[in-house]
Amino acid sequence: MRSGSTGSAQTLFRLDSPFRLLLAVVSVFVLSYLAARLGGLLVLRPQMIWPLWPGCAFLVAVLLLAEHKTLWPILLAAGLGGFVLYDLNAGLSNRSIALFLLADSIEILVASLGVSLAFGGMPRLNSVKSLATYSLFAVILAPITVASIAANATGGTSWLIWRVSFLTEALALLTITPAVMSWAGVAITGLERPRLYYFEAAGMLFGLLTLSYFAFVAGGEGSRPALLYSLVPFLLWGALRFGVTGVSTSMIVVGFFSIWGTIHGRGPFLGGTPVGNVLSLQLFLLFAIASFMLLAVTAEEQKQAQERSQESEKRFRLVADTAPVLIWMSGQTSSVTTSISHG
Repeated sequence: MRSGSTGSAQTLFRLDSPFRLLLAVVSVFVLSYLAARLGGLLVLRPQMIWPLWPGCAFLVAVLLLAEHKTLWPILLAAGLGGFVLYDLNAGLSNRSIALFLLADSIEILVASLGVSLAFGGMPRLNSVKSLATYSLFAVILAPITVASIAANATGGTSWLIWRVSFLTEALALLTITPAVMSWAGVAITGLERPRLYYFEAAGMLFGLLTLSYFAFVAGGEGSRPALLYSLVPFLLWGALRFGVTGVSTSMIVVGFFSIWGTIHGRGPFLGGTPVGNVLSLQLFLLFAIASFMLLAVTAEEQKQAQERSQESEKRFRLVADTAPVLIWMSGQTSSVTTSISHG
C-alpha cells in the first residue's frame, strides 16, 4: 500500500511439488520487488506520494490465481518480503515500513477474500454484475480500509491526502489486477486465436504508446489537453475488440505515461499544487478506466446473449427438422402395430 477470459477453474499456481512451490515463492518475491521498484519510479517527490502503487494489485492477482487458499500465507509472505527489500533500499524509516506492511496485508486480504468468496474462486469479468461485484470488494472496500494508515505512513493526515491514498490503490486494483489475471489466462490457455488477432493487438498498443507519449510527455508544460481525445479511438478499439484484457492493458500504458509526465512537470495535469495535480490525474484515470471497462463488459454481455440466442435457434431448427421424421416414423410404427393386431 502506498499513499497517494479465464474461468474460475483455471489457476496459475498448481504447486503439487516442493520444486514448484519454491519456484513460485522465488518468482513472487522477485516480481513483487520489481513491482515496488516500478512504483518507486512513479512517486511524486519530495512529497512521497504515489499516484498509483502496483504492488498490492499484483499480489491480489497472485492470490486469486493460486489453486488453494492454503498457499496464500506463503505467497503473501514472499510478496511482502519483496516490498520490504525495496523499502529498505529506498531508505524508509522502520515506522513507515511497519505501517506500509500493515496496510498492504489488510488491503490484499480484504480484496482477495472478498472477491474469492463472491465469485467462488478467480473472478471472470464478463458482465456488468461481475464488474460491480469485483469493484465493490477490490476497488472500494479494500482501499477504504487502509487509506488512513497509508496516509499516516507518509506523514499526511489531510482529507486531500486521504483521497489520493484511496485512489492510489483503487486505480491499481481496477487496472493491474484484471490485467495480470487476463495475461495469466492467455498463458494458461495458450495462443488459441489466429496470428492476425495478436498483430492487431500489437498495432493497437503501438498506436496508443505513440499518442500517449505525445499527449503526456513530449509536449512539456505547454501541452494541449485536446490531445487527450486522440486516445479515445484506441481505447474504444481495445474495449470492443479485446475486452477487459484490452482495456486494462491499454490503461496501464496510458497510466504510466500520464503519471510519468505529471511527476516530471509535463502534460496537461499541471497548474495547481503538486498534490492537487496528482488528484486531477487520478480522477482522469479513474473515469477513463471505469468507462471503458464498463463498455467492454457490456459488449461481452451482448456477445454472450447473441451466442445463446444463436444456440437456441440451432436447437429449435434441429427439432423442427427432425419432428416430421419422428412423426412419420411414429405413423409407420402405428400402422405396423395395427396390421399385426388385425392379423
